[in-house]
Amino acid sequence: MSPFGNLIKSVLKRLAPRLFSNLETPKITNLKVADRNPLIKSAADSVRTLLNSTSNFIDNAHDLLNQIDTDPFTNNMRLVRQYFDHRAENNSKILGSSNPLMPMAPLVRKAIVSASESKRDPYTMTAEKHQREGNSWRYYGSRSSQGITELRRAMYEYCEDQGFNTEQIDFMVTHSIPGSLLPAVCEGALEKGDQILLTTPSFGPFYTLLDDYRFNLTPTRLNADTDWKMTPEILEKMLAESPNARMFVFINPGNPMGETYSKQELEALSEVFIRHNQNRPPEKQLLVFSDEVAKNCILDEDKTFTSIGSIPGMEDFTITAWSLSKDQSPGLGIAIGIIPRNMIEQIRKGEGPAFASQYAAAEVFKRENQEEMSKYYEDSVVIYRHHFKLAQQYVQQLNQSLNTILDTREVPFISHEPHIPDGGFQFVFSTKGLLGFKFPEGYVHTPNPGQREIKNSLDLAWYLRSTCKVELVPGEGFGFDGDEMKFRVTISKREGILKEAFEGINKGISKLIPSIEVTNNLEVSEIKVGFIDTTHDFSREPSSPRNIVKQPSAKDLHTSRSFLLDR
Repeated sequence: MSPFGNLIKSVLKRLAPRLFSNLETPKITNLKVADRNPLIKSAADSVRTLLNSTSNFIDNAHDLLNQIDTDPFTNNMRLVRQYFDHRAENNSKILGSSNPLMPMAPLVRKAIVSASESKRDPYTMTAEKHQREGNSWRYYGSRSSQGITELRRAMYEYCEDQGFNTEQIDFMVTHSIPGSLLPAVCEGALEKGDQILLTTPSFGPFYTLLDDYRFNLTPTRLNADTDWKMTPEILEKMLAESPNARMFVFINPGNPMGETYSKQELEALSEVFIRHNQNRPPEKQLLVFSDEVAKNCILDEDKTFTSIGSIPGMEDFTITAWSLSKDQSPGLGIAIGIIPRNMIEQIRKGEGPAFASQYAAAEVFKRENQEEMSKYYEDSVVIYRHHFKLAQQYVQQLNQSLNTILDTREVPFISHEPHIPDGGFQFVFSTKGLLGFKFPEGYVHTPNPGQREIKNSLDLAWYLRSTCKVELVPGEGFGFDGDEMKFRVTISKREGILKEAFEGINKGISKLIPSIEVTNNLEVSEIKVGFIDTTHDFSREPSSPRNIVKQPSAKDLHTSRSFLLDR
């Protein structure tokens, strides 16, 4: 915070109580009787109007100060949000969003059909236990965020098999993690002004959401020295500098870098969390919010996934977030929070997803269905590994073309980030060599029409979307500095989309350097795994049964990750 910003905030903080100390709301709460007297009623209305204006003034002043004087990360997040808010309706090839590629698993489709044909009323009471609240009964139906009975029973079985202490946990069923679950945590367990610890690069929407709640956000930058992972030493330092922080946001596998923690690494981090919370009262313990949406998409064959909430001692203050819409049953629009039982009543609020989605989700977690679901995950990962290889080849080819023609520059034009993602649906590449290039004649830069050169990755993102209908997520959206020129590319896209998008990127870059012409010679290969056909456009036709063909082995597409190391 600059001295200018601190000065204005200090003045507002001191003046506001003096100016408005006599206009407290409780003093006019009983003015309804004034309806009998028009004169008093008019005065009361004036006071109410003044109070509303005062409140709006304070809110607007806060927002204005944040826009004028914020930390660079917060400001970058706002600029990225502006980029997405102004998304052109031009049918862009979107490589930034990690929307699922795979169709619903067969047992999920069957469950949805079964739910639609069920004679049960989806709005009737379905939970086995009911609670008495005051003089009325509280009925947990299918639209309750508690979850229907079938889903809760399946979740307890699944969590038990995953190593969770099921005696200490409960569940909240919501529509999404950033849209429902995390806001419920913010509103139920935290207060405005609480300090939240995060690491960067990390999932940008979490940062903007927490910033909207006016928490005190403290990001810590990670780097390749630790394989983009949090270490006990870094965590110890963060907690020493912020001993009263109320929540730590943890993402595993990471987004965007794809780092995946081993069980041993999680146990080492857990020791630090547990030791730190031993010295804090129960109501002020440091919460750990663990986003694990890509837990079933582990690209590294030598690694397995472990949830930090299953580590003994973490169950009392860890909130684990799973989203079935990403890697388990795309299209359901359902996320599940595993909540400490001692916190469930203050967090679990609002409606849950529709009955059919909850009923289908129960099938995903049932113990007897895990063999079939494991096969679904394995098939999906084979496809994602292949798509990673394809996208990396496009990046490498573009890099070679540019460097062959303009080999006098000190940095490569396009270079894959020297970090191999362990898991997730994306990877990061750099375009630092394009920093400072002039925009072509005739191009109007939407954020600043007078700007004529590329100053950061967000500028290049605007340019590519406008000129070649390709949308990337710039690195600023994850906490990278703009001049690092990094982008996240999702691999959960059909092969045809990947090919068309990178051809568009090539054309856009060739306009920046008119003397060169870059082309892509990679062809779309047909890969069919089980019921999954990645050359089919699922978005344009209803789902239909796929032909069963022989599954290519993981060795064919991902032998010891050798293709990842071949740069």
